[in-house]
Amino acid sequence: MSGEEEENAAELKIGDEFLKAKCLMNCEVALILEHKYEQLQQTSEDPLNQISQVFEKSLQYVKRFSRYKNPDAVRQVREVLSRYQLAEFELCVLGNLCPETAEEAMAMVPSITTKGRFQDDYAIDKMLNDLSMIKKFEQYCIKVSVVAFSTEAISGKNEEIKRFSMNNLMVPLNFNDVKQEAGSGRYLQLLSRVLDRRKGSKKTVLVNFMDICETMHRQPDHVMAFLILTGRNGDKRMNMFYVIAAQVQIQSLQRRIVSLFKDVSRLIFSVVILMMVVENSNCTEFGVNGDDQFESMVEEAENHLYSSSTHHGVYDLQDMEDDDWEMVAKSGNQFVVNGKPFYVNGFNTYWLMVFAADQSTRGKVSELFQQASSVGLTVCRTWAFNDGQWRALQKSPSVYDEEVFKALDFVVSEAKKYKIRLILSLVNNWDAYGGKPQYVKWGKDAGLNLTSDDDFFSHPTLRSYYKAHVKTVLNRVNTLTNITYKEDPTIFAWELMNEPRCTSDPSGDKLQSWIQEMAVYVKSMDPKHLVEIGTEGFYGPSTPDKAQFNPNTYATQVGTDFIRNHQVIGVDFASVHIYADSWISQTISDAHVQFTKSWMEAHIADGEKYLGMPVLFAEFGVSSKDGGYNSSFRDSFINTVYKTLLNSTKKGGSGAGSLLWQLFPDGTDYMDDGYAIVISKSPSTSNIISLHSTRLAIFNSMCSWKCSWGCKKKNPLEAFLYLDDL
Repeated sequence: MSGEEEENAAELKIGDEFLKAKCLMNCEVALILEHKYEQLQQTSEDPLNQISQVFEKSLQYVKRFSRYKNPDAVRQVREVLSRYQLAEFELCVLGNLCPETAEEAMAMVPSITTKGRFQDDYAIDKMLNDLSMIKKFEQYCIKVSVVAFSTEAISGKNEEIKRFSMNNLMVPLNFNDVKQEAGSGRYLQLLSRVLDRRKGSKKTVLVNFMDICETMHRQPDHVMAFLILTGRNGDKRMNMFYVIAAQVQIQSLQRRIVSLFKDVSRLIFSVVILMMVVENSNCTEFGVNGDDQFESMVEEAENHLYSSSTHHGVYDLQDMEDDDWEMVAKSGNQFVVNGKPFYVNGFNTYWLMVFAADQSTRGKVSELFQQASSVGLTVCRTWAFNDGQWRALQKSPSVYDEEVFKALDFVVSEAKKYKIRLILSLVNNWDAYGGKPQYVKWGKDAGLNLTSDDDFFSHPTLRSYYKAHVKTVLNRVNTLTNITYKEDPTIFAWELMNEPRCTSDPSGDKLQSWIQEMAVYVKSMDPKHLVEIGTEGFYGPSTPDKAQFNPNTYATQVGTDFIRNHQVIGVDFASVHIYADSWISQTISDAHVQFTKSWMEAHIADGEKYLGMPVLFAEFGVSSKDGGYNSSFRDSFINTVYKTLLNSTKKGGSGAGSLLWQLFPDGTDYMDDGYAIVISKSPSTSNIISLHSTRLAIFNSMCSWKCSWGCKKKNPLEAFLYLDDL
């Protein structure tokens, strides 16, 4: 460095001596000192090798502030960070502090944005995600145990159980072994079968009891009292087996992973808790039959765990059995399935029925669902209408093409195979696929005096046309599954209309009247399914103070009124769309991201404060036809949507999920409107979608077993380790 150039760490101007100096992270120093400590202890009888106080304090310090403990994890941290052309001191600061967001990383180490190394937040987020995944492996992949007890064995036997307690079975996870297993395309599944019995006794004692109490941060007497109380509430012969199994899952069996940490975000770790209750008195008698029964139960748990994770992708842990394929319902401001949270990561593909109507393109429907499932998407929004157009479902009022209806049957049945639920829209505001203009045309052909497409909302005959279509679709019996649509849990919700607008009446009264009538009508025919309107989310005359959140002044004149519309009886959740590139400017800019965040936060707050219902961002995307478009901006935009939703999810807010516009399979580029995402051609975007699915799966796994303790909304591991009633 020249004498004229001032040192500035924020710009990586620290002199060659410091820049090239070898640095160590706290976790690396801790490993070195621990090794030295063990050597000194072995020779502690020698006065010359006594451990000094300075050494002990240094060791305590680095151990306390080490973010990684496992030697394999420490090595992987350095390997991962070394890929990003970081200076030694930058690498060590990041490894020591482990920032969670790009903003934190840049605040702690401002120099990382210099020399063209990190051009946007996405690259930094990817690096931080890699570190986060290493930490998760280290935290969760170690402790595995099986606990069995019977009420006869534990009643008043606390001291006895202490004597028979054992340390948790430790399964060190060697990352090289994982890499080898991943390369073979197999799942790793770790499940111990430890059971301690007293010789000559027919009674069972707890295994790992004291360790479990310590892990749960509860006194042994308190846990014991709870277990006894739980057992005595039912049959005294009842045995309860808690199987805590750890899995390391590979995101896609189709992909051969050459190196585990080349893309660590492709690995997912999940902790699955299964509770099995068996009312069989022989289970307490561990003779031949008892042992066989216990072993068969553990084997059944293993098989169940494996099959549930390999069936159609690895994200459907919340739907481990067909018995769980129940209707989506609403509880307050959140979606639930069987009483469990159901946060949505989904997509739009509107043309599924039309493609399914042609045998030459029907396979694309299955291909799309398979690809969507592979990245954890669980909900698809598509059209249940095609009015008077090519391959029309409804050729004229109440006249249907049965072959096209069978195509819709196929879409519904195929979605179920891939554990994907459907939001079915019943009519379009626009002329694509017919929509309200086609209904008006039918009315004119019938001799009605109609002057505007908006007469669709007010004319009694056109309303009757729409109601007849609703009745036909809801009462349709699927020719493939023999299930009536209104009884099918595969259908997530009915959407009254795609993006309704009534520009002829800016007051919103005409559209409001239509919503009130149709929402109640749909609910009267199908009270089981959820209903949503399909609005874009524009604020109207009833809330002038909210107009500031609209993308432009025109949005207040289209006849919609977000809060007023969604206060209608029969509407279960709010729908909002996000198209900054259409509403603000078709040239990419930071203003798009800023608008998106404020737009979402405003509607989530309304869902909580005024509506008391979930808010689903049912369409969002960026067009490749926009000026200045690039895939990095699209990834950043999608990340903004996902992060805003996660901020709501963590607080139990109304942000219930989002649906990308739109997902396409390979070979359908000719249908692309500019917004299409093809999973196989968009690896960075696919990784973002997959990571968000993983995060939502964690929230969706809360209370996924019949919890006796009334779990609060916490991290799923915390929900098990810090049970409130214990």
